Amino acid sequence: MTRKEEIQFNDGVWFAIQTIIVDYDEPTIARHILSELKIDKKEMRRCQKKSGYLDEIMREFINNC
Repeated sequence: MTRKEEIQFNDGVWFAIQTIIVDYDEPTIARHILSELKIDKKEMRRCQKKSGYLDEIMREFINNC
């Protein structure tokens, strides 16, 4: 997978993570998914910066990972 493809994939995963956290209030499941996919805090921050969706909630999640 190229870096561009990895970024696109991670952006899609991040959209799902946002849904899991905001709509279903399941941060443990979200953390497990991110761990399994080896998405680290740096990549989470990149995805969130690009998204900007519910920034305060998502930044708190990232800081607690």
